[in-house]
Amino acid sequence: MSKQPTSLFVAKIADNEDGTVTVYFEYDADFKEWFKKSQSLKRWSRKRFEKVIRVAIDEYATSKGKSVFLKGAVLDTEEEN
Repeated sequence: MSKQPTSLFVAKIADNEDGTVTVYFEYDADFKEWFKKSQSLKRWSRKRFEKVIRVAIDEYATSKGKSVFLKGAVLDTEEEN
């Protein structure tokens, strides 16, 4: 069993004018490699990452008796360049 790297973190949480927040994640190459292996992917998939993050956030909120509405994309800093 491979060890999960600790190189995924919340880089920024920005308040939006409409009362929502945008959460920015940062991760490095080690995390991306671990994620690809854990999801049986041959190459990085931002869409899959977004799906997994959304499910994790929703499950966490539900376990705390909260509800969330998730929309938009997860920031991939490499795609900005």
